[in-house]
Amino acid sequence: MKYFVSKYENLSLWLILSFLSTLILYYSNTFIITDSIYYNSFSTSLSNERIEQFIINQKKYIWIGYFLVPIFIGVKILLISFCLYVRLFVSDQIIKIKVLFRTLFIAEFVFITGGICRVIFLDFIYRPETIDDLQKFAPLSLYSLLNKNIVPSYFTYPLQLINIFEISYMLVLAYLLSKFSELNFKRSLGYVMSGYGVGLLLWCVIVVFLQLQLS
Repeated sequence: MKYFVSKYENLSLWLILSFLSTLILYYSNTFIITDSIYYNSFSTSLSNERIEQFIINQKKYIWIGYFLVPIFIGVKILLISFCLYVRLFVSDQIIKIKVLFRTLFIAEFVFITGGICRVIFLDFIYRPETIDDLQKFAPLSLYSLLNKNIVPSYFTYPLQLINIFEISYMLVLAYLLSKFSELNFKRSLGYVMSGYGVGLLLWCVIVVFLQLQLS
């Protein structure tokens, strides 16, 4: 099935995703990551004056994080599209890059939903007291089902990455890929697993390797 993507369709989706992601980040920085979290996290190792100065510096440069959101989304879409395009190309499956971009932009709303759910949990159900609480907060993931006291720190990120939203993303991506191309869902899922899935696995290996080196 041929699918036409208008000139500004992908740009509009990218801007919407950037706006929603920035809004989630702003809410987190304003209502969840409060000053008390920093004091609770560093009170045993730093003086109150040092912590206060750290908080001032954080707030001074916080705009950089908001500026980087659309860049991060754009780079992420480019990397995933590269992995999928190469996987499809070696299997003689041709898909227009604009259509592939649109597929990835729409699927990215799964993670927007996950981000909204996360801030709701953190703000109204589970109130973190330290930065460590924030880092270990990963509901609906394999990590949340295990005893955190026995899980090595370098396994935290990979286990958190195995979650309902990541799985949903791959399923939605496969469905959209089958809808916007001539592939059926089963084959699309196979390409997603072997393209995006392998790329994600390599990323996890890199993160774990860096954590081991830094520790």
